[in-house]
Amino acid sequence: LANVAIIEKLFEKGKKLGDEYAEVLGKEMLEGKDLDDFLTQAVFDARQTLPQVLAVVVAYEPGMAPKAKWHQEVMRLAQYSGNEIKLLKGKDYLEKTWYKSTKNLQKGLWQEPFVGDFIKEPIAIYTAPIYQKDAYGNTVFAGVLCVDMSIANVIEIEIGRAVQQECRDR
Repeated sequence: LANVAIIEKLFEKGKKLGDEYAEVLGKEMLEGKDLDDFLTQAVFDARQTLPQVLAVVVAYEPGMAPKAKWHQEVMRLAQYSGNEIKLLKGKDYLEKTWYKSTKNLQKGLWQEPFVGDFIKEPIAIYTAPIYQKDAYGNTVFAGVLCVDMSIANVIEIEIGRAVQQECRDR
């Protein structure tokens, strides 16, 4: 039960961070260097309270990123790697399960763990919709914010628990 409580706490923190970052991006309409600075700071800040965070990603609907042309896709990723934070540009995200599920359900979700295109270890991601106001003042879906978390220590906890159970069963 202690392990379950630890895991639940990690996921609660990841969800809270994702929801907060998505709200900021919906209100502030950051672009270019300001967006890169936000993502970099988000990863840095997140790792101070939740060291399992490996990346923060923003992926906009075509034309919804600030100053984007109507058809332009914009995906930016700030990834912790080694002892530095790298900024990367992504593409072809509109058909990814994490993007489509968040867009379709219009709510924050924990996605099934997977090995990502940028992060080559098992990760769990929390995805939160980004909403913006359109020219008429209506709230519209603008994209998805992701918090990518390493689940290596979660796997270690589960393996340890399984070994302990097996020893008790013997």
